Amino acid sequence: MIERRRRLREKVEALAEPEFRKFSASLIPGAIRLLGVRIPLLRSLAREEARGDWRELLEHPAEEPYAEEVMLDGMLTGLARMEPEERLEWVGRFVPRMDNWAVCDMFCAGLKFSKRHPEMVWDFIQPYLKHPDAWHVRFAVVMLLDHFITEDYVERVLDLLDGVLHRDYYVSMAVAWPFPSAM
Repeated sequence: MIERRRRLREKVEALAEPEFRKFSASLIPGAIRLLGVRIPLLRSLAREEARGDWRELLEHPAEEPYAEEVMLDGMLTGLARMEPEERLEWVGRFVPRMDNWAVCDMFCAGLKFSKRHPEMVWDFIQPYLKHPDAWHVRFAVVMLLDHFITEDYVERVLDLLDGVLHRDYYVSMAVAWPFPSAM
């Protein structure tokens, strides 16, 4: 583990709250390695790290990471200053690391550059809608919900969601969300 990653883990561990860990574990089934760090604290830490050499961190993800370390890397991907093409490269590298709804949804919400580059992001997420892995599909669906329920895209989003065939519970729940929002 690189020294910077080790120091970052120590910072994340220092923010852990055992009682919040129990609460988080009840909301995120299957998340085994949880510390119980609140999202605003992680976001603050991500902002701090985004001012430094964030690429070094993203190039060397934590081994056996805590869920909060994965979230932090997702936040870095959304917060760090970079060109949209590079950000999409990092997004593509991050998506396979998602293994629960909380990481997926937090990550998608943080990709605010999507509003400034909608066509580029729209094209980027299309292959994920047909991916065999549920978290890849959920990523695409949540991106559609978070960034494309707009006047310009809503009809296209609804058509795409009608064609999502993956029937994983977390995919189905995400597919259902946009319909009340779009009405």
